[in-house]
Amino acid sequence: MRHINTVMPLSLFDATKIFLLLLVLIAQSGWCQNTTIDSLESILPGKSGEQRTDILYELAYQFGDLDNAKSLEYGDQALKSARKSGDSLRIVKAGRIKSYSYRRINEIDSSLILSSEILPIARRNKYTAELKSILNGLAYASIYKASYDKALKYLFESLELKKIDGDKFEMSVALHNIGLVYYKLCDFDRALSCYQEALALKNQIENKYDLDILLVNIGLCYAYNNICVEANKYIDEGFARCGDNCSDDLWVAGSLGYGIISFYEEDFLKAEKHFLKSYKLSKEVGDERFQLESIIWLSDIYINDDKISIAEKYLRETEQIIQKKSPFNLELIGIYAQFFKLYQKNKDFEKMSFYQNKYISLKDSVFNDEVTKNLMKAETEYQERENRSRIESQTKILALNKEVMYRQKIVNACFGAIAFLVIIISVILAKSNKHKQHRNELLDERVKERTRELEMNRDALQRAWQERDELISKASSDIQSSIATLKGLCFLGAREIDHPKATEYWKQLDNTSNGLSALMNKMHYSYKINTPSE
Repeated sequence: MRHINTVMPLSLFDATKIFLLLLVLIAQSGWCQNTTIDSLESILPGKSGEQRTDILYELAYQFGDLDNAKSLEYGDQALKSARKSGDSLRIVKAGRIKSYSYRRINEIDSSLILSSEILPIARRNKYTAELKSILNGLAYASIYKASYDKALKYLFESLELKKIDGDKFEMSVALHNIGLVYYKLCDFDRALSCYQEALALKNQIENKYDLDILLVNIGLCYAYNNICVEANKYIDEGFARCGDNCSDDLWVAGSLGYGIISFYEEDFLKAEKHFLKSYKLSKEVGDERFQLESIIWLSDIYINDDKISIAEKYLRETEQIIQKKSPFNLELIGIYAQFFKLYQKNKDFEKMSFYQNKYISLKDSVFNDEVTKNLMKAETEYQERENRSRIESQTKILALNKEVMYRQKIVNACFGAIAFLVIIISVILAKSNKHKQHRNELLDERVKERTRELEMNRDALQRAWQERDELISKASSDIQSSIATLKGLCFLGAREIDHPKATEYWKQLDNTSNGLSALMNKMHYSYKINTPSE
């Protein structure tokens, strides 16, 4: 599987930080990587302490995909500088990138030792990002060494941390790597399960890095399970994903997959062609694991076709890899098995016994009872942690549900109280309105009664006015009549009594009667004007 570089640049804490950041931005804007490296190397002399450590770390990072030896050299200097300053975070970062460089040059034991040294520092200081990367590195190294129990332990721990962060890309990487372990253990069903879960996560995110190799790995699992249609489908999809930019790693793995498919379809000529292509490409890119795997399949074809010399030729080429103390134990087990088959067919019992012993010894070291127990333990511990995590999640959900229900009860109680208050207020308002209507009715009745009383008083008053008018008119008429009588008598008395004094009296009496008559007329006229009409 293609190694995913999870190394991230360490930012500086002073002016150098800003300078390096600008350099990286310039590099991303179009400058080539060599320009960044030249710039970093130019500012390195004269720097000390944390600044020097950070620049050395950045140089190791930049050389990671260009020159493994240089990357290792700068990583080693960065680690020494970090240890000198006693900065635990820088020690972890520098150690991690140096361990990564060790893996790139296949010094797996050195990588394991260094990663194991910095792992407790990262755990103790809770450097989560670094811890995840270190665990991945330890898992890769353990896979190379066929220490699959340790690889699973590290990967399961890394997966848990990534699940806590909720980073779907990193979760897919961890599941991809776990699938690789099961693939190496020839547990292709579990490998497929992990690969498919990783694929589902990748389909949910925009970051499709390594999707092509994941599809090819799924195809390889189907190929080993002799499900050739599905195997072809996924390998084709992997190549379609990268188009004209497929990496050499993908071509190596894809060619091997096509070869396995053809082998199980018993098209051995086509299978041989694909295995030879995989072998040639793996030699060109220096991928010893796929060299060994390609030779295992090629030698199997040649031994079955009785092409013993060709099979032995390819198997002998693996001795150079074996002499370098190759860490690919699982593939070496397959090589020893093919040597055994070769010399069994040749009836060279001495060599057959020699490789049989190598096969048994290496297989027992890789698949012994202790490793099996550790594998089961790693899986059990992960399942227990998953169950605990699930139980904790369910407990939290139940607690939240209880809280929600409690809050809902409070809300319901509040709504009930509000509804009750609304009803009470409505009843009060209804009663108040009814009472108001009743009061209005009483008031209307009283107004009507008062109106009737006023009308009656008015009528009585009018009748009184009329009676008074009649009385006054009668009195006026009587007085006028009396005055007229007096005037007549005065007139007669004046004519019959011829006495100056009496005449004077009669004249005064007549004048008084005229004045009294005029006064009565005036009063009668004034009364008529001021009397209200009906």
